[in-house]
Amino acid sequence: MNYDNWKLDNPELDSEEVERIDITDVTDLEVDGVDSADYPDFSDAFFCSGWYKGRELTDEELSVLGENYPEVLGEMAYESLI
Repeated sequence: MNYDNWKLDNPELDSEEVERIDITDVTDLEVDGVDSADYPDFSDAFFCSGWYKGRELTDEELSVLGENYPEVLGEMAYESLI
């Protein structure tokens, strides 16, 4: 996704604010791309949806969450298998 287009669609957040999204403020977070053969790395797993302060997270924000909280992503990926 092009950041300039994303920012036009989401003028309330700038790039620094996206980097500071606290996962404790995120609800209904879901993970996808989980492959049991990829255990324990789950390198293809990603956050596919979630809500932040009453609005749906963008693809960019979900990607940043995955980068900032890889341990949460890995734990959720593992839990999705059991």
